[in-house]
Amino acid sequence: MKTTKTISRILPFTVLFALAAGCNKQADNLDNTIFRGYNTSNAQVLTLSEINTATTLTNHAASVDYIITHYLEVNAPLVIEEGTTIMFREGAGIAVKPSGTLTATGTPSAPIVFTSETEKRGTWKGITFLSTAPQNELAYCKIELGGGASPYGSANVIIGNEGYHAAAKIINCEITTSLNIGVIIAAGSEFREFKENKLLTNSSFGVTTDLANAPLITPTNVFSNNGKEFIQIKGYGCNKPVSAQVKLAPLPTPYLISGDIYMCNLLSISEGVKLYMDKNAALIIDGTSGSGTLNAVGTQAQPIVIAPLYQGKGVWGNIRFLSSNSVNNRIEYCRISGGGDEGICQGANAMLTISAGNEGSKVIIRNNIIYNSSSYGIAVEHVNCEVNDDLLSGNVFESNDAGNVLFQ
Repeated sequence: MKTTKTISRILPFTVLFALAAGCNKQADNLDNTIFRGYNTSNAQVLTLSEINTATTLTNHAASVDYIITHYLEVNAPLVIEEGTTIMFREGAGIAVKPSGTLTATGTPSAPIVFTSETEKRGTWKGITFLSTAPQNELAYCKIELGGGASPYGSANVIIGNEGYHAAAKIINCEITTSLNIGVIIAAGSEFREFKENKLLTNSSFGVTTDLANAPLITPTNVFSNNGKEFIQIKGYGCNKPVSAQVKLAPLPTPYLISGDIYMCNLLSISEGVKLYMDKNAALIIDGTSGSGTLNAVGTQAQPIVIAPLYQGKGVWGNIRFLSSNSVNNRIEYCRISGGGDEGICQGANAMLTISAGNEGSKVIIRNNIIYNSSSYGIAVEHVNCEVNDDLLSGNVFESNDAGNVLFQ
C-alpha cells in the first residue's frame, strides 16, 4: 500500500522525518526572525537533498512554512498545499527528476509562494521539471528571485533540457524577478498549458521556448518590465528540426527568433504577427528531410513584420526555401527587413532565398515590402524553382545593397 509523508506543523524541538534510506529531513524552529517581511518563527528547515517517497508540504505557519537549504531532487510525488510559503537559501532549488512529480496548486486567495531568503536575485536555482508526469503543475503560484545557475539552466522555472524531455502545466502564476529568464522550455519538452500567467521584471526574457511550444503561449499571459521584452524562440539547427505543425498568432509581446530553425512541417504566421530576428538568426523551410512549408499571409491593414532585433542591415541571415514545393508556400503582405548577412545566409546571399535542393521549390511572394538587405532582397535558383510571374512588379523593394532580385 502506498503511503504519503505529510510534513506539517512541528513541536518546538527538533524532529527528524525519515523520507528516504540514508537521507533524513531535519525540521526545527527558528528564532523569531523576519526575512524581507516574512516571519520564519514557525518555519521548518529542510536539510535533505532528496525526496524518495510520496510527500506533502502543508500550509501550517502564519508566514513561512519551510526553508529549503539544499538543491532538492524529487524522485517521488511531491504535493504542495495551497497557501504554503517556501523560502530557499543560497544555492538551493528543486529538480523534479524523471521518477518524480510536483503538484503545486494554490488558489486566488491562498497562492503558493516560492521565494529567496534574501532580496538578491539568483540566490536560489529555481524549479526544474525533468519529468513528463501528468501531475506536474504550477497553479496560482508566485515564483520570485530565482534564476541562479543550475545544472539545467538559469531561470525561475525550467522544463526539460538537452538530456531530459519534460512536461508541465503552468497557469495563473506570477513568475518574477529572475536573475535571468522567467521560464525556459527546451526542445522536445511540452507546455501542457501556459495561460493566465504574469511574467514580470525578469532580468532577461519572460519566456524562452522552442518553436513547437510557442503557440501554447496564449494572449492571456502578461509580460511587463522584463529586461528583454520578447518571447524568445530558440532554433537548434539541422540536428533538431521542428517536425510539428506550428501556427504563430499575434501577441502583445513580439516573438524573437534566435539561432537557426529548420522547419520540416507547416509553419503558419497569422496577420499582425511581429517576428524579430536575432543576430545570426535564420529560418530554413526544409523539404529535404520533411514537408517544410511557410504560409505567412498578412493583410494590408495588418501586415506581418519580420525585422531585425536592432536597426541595420545584415543583422540576420535569411529565410530559405530548400526543396520545398508545397502549394501552400506563400509570403504576402509582409514587411521584411534587416537580413542578408553573407556570412550566415543559407544558400545564396539574399534575405529570401529560393533553393532547388533535390525536389525543387515553389513559392508565391506578393504584396510585400522587402528592404534593407545587406545583399539581395530575393535570390531564385533557375533550375526547378518556381515563383510568381509578378515577383518584381508585385512587391516593393527598397535599399537592398546588392540588388532587389537575383535569378541564378
